[in-house]
Amino acid sequence: MGKSILLIGLLASMSLAIGSLFKFMHMPGAEIMMYGGLVSFSFLFAPLWFFSRMKVESMTGLDKFSWSIGVASGIVLAIGGVCEFLHYPGAGIMVFAGGSLFALIYLP
Repeated sequence: MGKSILLIGLLASMSLAIGSLFKFMHMPGAEIMMYGGLVSFSFLFAPLWFFSRMKVESMTGLDKFSWSIGVASGIVLAIGGVCEFLHYPGAGIMVFAGGSLFALIYLP
């Protein structure tokens, strides 16, 4: 299970990086690769990694709460980024909410 999760994360990050490079060079297919990378990170890698981490490590209740807020804020930030790329209304609110959760609850 661990190697498959890391492979999903690697493919998602490679898709996002190559999509960003293609977007910078104005090549076709850039947006599809960027969206695919962000969505696969948000809905595949982050939840799978979080639940596998919770099963393996013994943590206190506060640590589990902190990790769950950190993962949730990362997912909200990634989905907010996709919505911002697509110019959906309310995307700025999602980015602000995810960043605020991360900065105010997870980091301290």
